[in-house]
Amino acid sequence: MSIEPEIGVIPPRALGATQYDGRDPGALSFKIEIIWKGIESLNLPSQFQPKLSTPSLDPSKQAIEAKKSLNGFNLGILVAIGAFIGFLVLPTLFWLWLIIGWVGYSSSNEKKTINPQPFLSVYEEATKRWNQELDNWNQRTGAKSFRNLKQELSDAKNTYLQLIDEEKRLIQNYRNERKNKQLLAFLDTFDIASANINGIGPAREATLASYGIDTAADVSRGKLLNLPGFGEATAKPLLSWRENLEKRFVYQANENDYDRRELARIRASIESKLSPLRQKLSTGEANLRSIFNRISTAANIDDPSLNQINTRRIQAKVDLEFLRITVPSTVSTPAPSSYQGWPANISQSTASSYGSGSPQQTSSKSATCPRCGSQMVKRLAKRGRNAGNYFWGCSRYPVCKGTRNI
Repeated sequence: MSIEPEIGVIPPRALGATQYDGRDPGALSFKIEIIWKGIESLNLPSQFQPKLSTPSLDPSKQAIEAKKSLNGFNLGILVAIGAFIGFLVLPTLFWLWLIIGWVGYSSSNEKKTINPQPFLSVYEEATKRWNQELDNWNQRTGAKSFRNLKQELSDAKNTYLQLIDEEKRLIQNYRNERKNKQLLAFLDTFDIASANINGIGPAREATLASYGIDTAADVSRGKLLNLPGFGEATAKPLLSWRENLEKRFVYQANENDYDRRELARIRASIESKLSPLRQKLSTGEANLRSIFNRISTAANIDDPSLNQINTRRIQAKVDLEFLRITVPSTVSTPAPSSYQGWPANISQSTASSYGSGSPQQTSSKSATCPRCGSQMVKRLAKRGRNAGNYFWGCSRYPVCKGTRNI
């Protein structure tokens, strides 16, 4: 089976995506739209599957023998025939032949049945083994790694865009508070120790300094009234001193060095978080393509172990259908051609918390597992990014880890 990106998405090479060597390309060279289109173009087909033979199987010897037992010569009919012959030979024993004939006829009408349990057990065991080996195959080929990395890159893109918005918000907030910041910067140039404030001598200056009140910017009524030895009367000269300085303040509308330093600090803080995200996203397409190529190769190679187990499972199903035994829906697995793996829209953090989700009562409208076709139950994710949210989980967990969004 040839693995190709899903139809309808522009291949990344056609977009002119730049190749990166793993270092941060920098904000100016980084184009998130182009990078993400390259990453998004790589998807496993919705029916990703191993290469399997499609054997045409006849019922097994055991199934044929079991069915023959239903069609064998009926002893009850033989007894009824014997009674009829006896009546012709000795009609005087009419009542005896009648009784014997009735017993034979009654026993001939007893419906023979096949014990379905041995055939069901074979099918259930083959299906269980198939699901386990299919999980192993997905692990070996890298299908799970591909989906996990795709989700990590999606999370990185979302975080990157959120940080861009956060930077804009912080800068806007700074500019909205610019006047107050300029005022505090102005007041911060006036030291209490250098001012001649009535009632504030060396002892009180030391007390103020020990509590971090060194300049006019630090002075406030709330701070002063919480200091030992300070009350309304003692605080009043300091508050008046600050008020007089505020009257001298002139707001500068143009950016100054202080503004530039503050804005640079905001940008640097955000940039320290953006840089590793750019590195991850820049190499995301190449890393995904590497795994994709490995999966493509594996999907075109016959896997003897999977084929053997698949044949055993199909044989068990053929036997059930031949004997007209209902294939149990709780363990039935669709043909490998419809295998879809983990849904791509479920994050790895949700999948990892699958086992901790509390199963809820199964609804008659519940979903069908995309991996094994079994009925699904509502579960609550207790860990990861989707903690607190419900999702459909396979009723056969942990044998099958199929999930769906609700």
